[in-house]
Amino acid sequence: MNDPSAAHSQAALDLGLRVRRLQKLLAPYLMSQMAGDMHGHELSFRQMGSLFQLRAAGQLSVTALAQRAHLSLPAASHLVNRLVRRGLLARREDPENRRQKIVMLTPKGSRLLEQFERISAQAYGTLLAGVPDAVLARAQDALDELLGHLAGAGHPSCLFSERDPQ
Repeated sequence: MNDPSAAHSQAALDLGLRVRRLQKLLAPYLMSQMAGDMHGHELSFRQMGSLFQLRAAGQLSVTALAQRAHLSLPAASHLVNRLVRRGLLARREDPENRRQKIVMLTPKGSRLLEQFERISAQAYGTLLAGVPDAVLARAQDALDELLGHLAGAGHPSCLFSERDPQ
């Protein structure tokens, strides 16, 4: 690998594989915690994914949400209708194109995502409880630097970084 871009791509892939291994270790803790704390919400993977897409974008047309969620327009419309009925999304006409509908999270939808993120953080805390403080500090520094680069590149998910617990 003499090509610097190929080496960088390989380094990014290697990091991705390590993050995936961490996620696999986390999954049992996360699923167990979610089964108790998220009971009653019963949202599908696509519904949760759509809520996260809307949080990242602020608001989207139903058509744009369908594209981002890899749904047909009728399936996206049905999904939006269900989430509106549950009070997680709000819908309004697009003032520039009255045939289009714009959807956005409601405060209830935002609270649900915050609850999911708290559960996720608790699951990571449980998983990492036995790791020495020095290792955790180095990992945190490296992740802070990585998140800084992603935010600097305008990555939309970094706009919603975790609140600093300190």
